[in-house]
Amino acid sequence: NDKSMHSYQRVSGLFSPILAKVDALAAQTQQDANRIEKLGAQPSRVQVVGSLKYDHAASAEASQALKKQLRSEPKLLWVAASTHEGEDAMVLSVQQVLLQQHNALLVLAPRHPERFDTVYALCMQNVATQRWSTLKPNERIDESTQVVLLDSIGQLREFIASAEWCFVGGSLVPVGGHNVLEACQAGVPVLFGSHMHKTKQIAADVLQHQAGFQVDDVDEFEQRVLQLAIEPELRKQVGENGRKLIAQNQGALSATLDLVADLLSKRCE
Repeated sequence: NDKSMHSYQRVSGLFSPILAKVDALAAQTQQDANRIEKLGAQPSRVQVVGSLKYDHAASAEASQALKKQLRSEPKLLWVAASTHEGEDAMVLSVQQVLLQQHNALLVLAPRHPERFDTVYALCMQNVATQRWSTLKPNERIDESTQVVLLDSIGQLREFIASAEWCFVGGSLVPVGGHNVLEACQAGVPVLFGSHMHKTKQIAADVLQHQAGFQVDDVDEFEQRVLQLAIEPELRKQVGENGRKLIAQNQGALSATLDLVADLLSKRCE
């Protein structure tokens, strides 16, 4: 980002000699490529390949198994992913508003494991909550449960693929945002705040393709969630837009592997 680029330029004397000797550099965007070149990389050795984040996918079988375990029907199942301190209370506030009109289940997944206990305590003050880690294999969520605290590692992608929509954290507080493409890959509408400087281009792509929504505060968050809750056709269309966005931008992994293979073949000549 611009802030990091400014910092690197201040010590460009250290980077330039190193970058000048690099045989190949893979950049996500043309802007990234331009920045690398300004720091000393040789333009002929810089290649724009796109973002590797477009080349992942969730398991459809796993997400269907989760839906069954969560008993999401007829509940509206949604996910708040990678939340940070300050966002959990906003997410719970939105869930409470949603519950006034709909039968809904929120899966809340804090970004950092050391916050699991704190967030669980916060949830229990407001809504009926179960911790995912306490469930036995194939055990169903209680019908009275309103929030599931996802306090395990490695399953978030599957939960997102099971959801009707997904909020991605680190974006309503000044963290810089996290990966919103996991929702798009699953055909799930994605919501995020205005603090997306770490994934600025991806956020712009999502908005341009109408694959998600930016919400600047808790009021906008509530309004958008209530809209998604009553408009299944909107959820379907936005989700399809996300899949199209992914399809149009896939190929970074293949391009990167081709770049590595080309380098290796030249080394072996």
